[in-house]
Amino acid sequence: MVDILKYHIIGGAYTSEYLLNNTVIFTSLGAELVPFNDPIMTEGKFNLHDSCVDKPTLDLYECDMQKEFGKCFEPFMVSPLAAQWKGGLCERTCGRCTCEFGQCAAIQMLDLEATNGVVHTVERVMFPPPIFKKEVLVLPPEVEQPDVKNLEKPALTIGFKPRNTRADDEVATLESDIPASG
Repeated sequence: MVDILKYHIIGGAYTSEYLLNNTVIFTSLGAELVPFNDPIMTEGKFNLHDSCVDKPTLDLYECDMQKEFGKCFEPFMVSPLAAQWKGGLCERTCGRCTCEFGQCAAIQMLDLEATNGVVHTVERVMFPPPIFKKEVLVLPPEVEQPDVKNLEKPALTIGFKPRNTRADDEVATLESDIPASG
């Protein structure tokens, strides 16, 4: 119950002018809330999306990098089954949150001044989504770790050392026996 109450409290004095579309606001619980006030999507009403979060990918790339690489609508990103989260991976950063199907709570009254801040009333109790942490895939020590901060495009190359096998020796012998064409 305490977590649910903390999820409804935002530190500071956010008036409606600060409730910008798809801008993350962190609650006192540390969870994300995302406001929407798009005239088309929300009919001009202010809404708070209580489950628009970024579940990070399991690779080395952050959600903003996935967006930059154009991966936001790839099947592995949007699949709730693959992500094991209803919004898929990197939902907020990729801009895939909507207020369809009751996913948002409408703000009923805006900008009520109080002695300790600003109050906005919402139409329903909002439940905090899970807070996802980035899990980093650790490669074996013999594989060179890519410098993901300086990449222009996603690339992960795993190098393999060739083995010296008898088949390799036989192929080399056959190639050296082939007469040069001239």
